[in-house]
Amino acid sequence: MRKPKKLPAEEKYDTLNNLLFQYGMNMISHDVFWGQMNQRGWGQDDIDEWLKIYYAREKEKDDGLRKEKRTQGEDGTARDGAARDARATRRQGAWQGEGARDHAREEEGRRYQEQARGSRSLITLSDLWLDRAIEIGTQRFHNAVTNNYENYGAVEGAQLTFNVNGAVAECAVAAYYRQKWHQRVGLRGIDVGRIVEVRGRRPGSDLGIRPANKDKHSLPHVLVWVYDDYSCDLRGWLYGHEGAHEPDSVRWNVKSKCWYNPPPYRPLEELAAILADDDEVERIYQRHMANKLERVL
Repeated sequence: MRKPKKLPAEEKYDTLNNLLFQYGMNMISHDVFWGQMNQRGWGQDDIDEWLKIYYAREKEKDDGLRKEKRTQGEDGTARDGAARDARATRRQGAWQGEGARDHAREEEGRRYQEQARGSRSLITLSDLWLDRAIEIGTQRFHNAVTNNYENYGAVEGAQLTFNVNGAVAECAVAAYYRQKWHQRVGLRGIDVGRIVEVRGRRPGSDLGIRPANKDKHSLPHVLVWVYDDYSCDLRGWLYGHEGAHEPDSVRWNVKSKCWYNPPPYRPLEELAAILADDDEVERIYQRHMANKLERVL
């Protein structure tokens, strides 16, 4: 038998990337997937290598975005500072010209925005982002049907809603915390930014944590209630391990195969402080990667 041709590292990464996106990380035990892998002489070690490269590249992207935001926000940057001063001058002139009532309305809007980033938790997506979230959720639904994924007790016919609401919730959390939304379809990974997991559920639901996702138990899990109009209420969060219990716990739900955790939850502001601390984000992320490797080994 002829030995499979060894691909350059970049080409190998791209080929494996396409395979994983095609079959989904939940399908890597499937015979068809491993048939493709065996033809190339690849195994679990190659998947692990791909994961390390993938998350390293995601980190580089996030670091670059954070650096760009910090640069744009530095008062010492002459170009950005001058532009900000010009905008501020124009705004001040507009306020003076429009009168005290409009100025008061602007200040009220500013206070509303600060509340939305702080204590307020109700998020309404723009039409553009809502359409994108519905599109991603629909793609996830078709991918789940095609690959016969488990529906975790969802009522017959409700799986599409479940997938769409999950995508809408992820987008809402990304908007609230100003983090990257990865918009994954069929590929297992972190939902938002580098460390945030999202659980989009119907109003009244508790926060569900699954033992099957043990490698994510070090990550923050945010509970989001998604209403019929797709407005999202961020209810709070827990670390995954805080919502994991004994197998015979009264919180265990047999159909959903998860523990449902009622309030109290950690406040949204606490997670905002964590996400603003690069060192703490890195610590949580590294713990997650260690858990992932332990699970594989």
